[in-house]
Amino acid sequence: MNIIRIFIFIMMNTSILLSQSYITSFGPRLYNNIGFSIQQRIEKNTTLELVIQNNKNLENPGLSLLCEQHFPLLTKRLNTYLGLGTHYFWDNQYLNNDSYKPFGLSTVLGLEFTIRRLNLAYDIMPLANFNSNGMHFSSSTALSLRYVIIQQKKKKFNIKNIFKKKNN
Repeated sequence: MNIIRIFIFIMMNTSILLSQSYITSFGPRLYNNIGFSIQQRIEKNTTLELVIQNNKNLENPGLSLLCEQHFPLLTKRLNTYLGLGTHYFWDNQYLNNDSYKPFGLSTVLGLEFTIRRLNLAYDIMPLANFNSNGMHFSSSTALSLRYVIIQQKKKKFNIKNIFKKKNN
């Protein structure tokens, strides 16, 4: 519970100065089972993340699609993120029975660090599942090790450009 308070404190006291240091990344998401994660930057501090997972609590494979807002800490390579999205799990054993197909809302709270082409992230993903049996909650924590497929272009610093007027 203390880690959640720390994340909230950091996010509320961090100014958004820089964006994250990658555009697209992909790799395994390790928790109680192995899943995969692909992140695509869509705005300066916003990404879409697709998570392919097998939730052990639900004992079935699933997909989560999350929109995440990133908050830099000290540098664009270290940041926290908070996201909201949806998920769908299906169970091969009960494929024709709607009561065993949970879907619902996904949230995520995480911390990530990127160095060169390696993106390391730790997150907590609470899920609210809705099906014909009602609503129930589950969560997982995971460590993602993603390869940066497309890096952000580096801006070159030029002392001459400091004194030029910007065109609006």
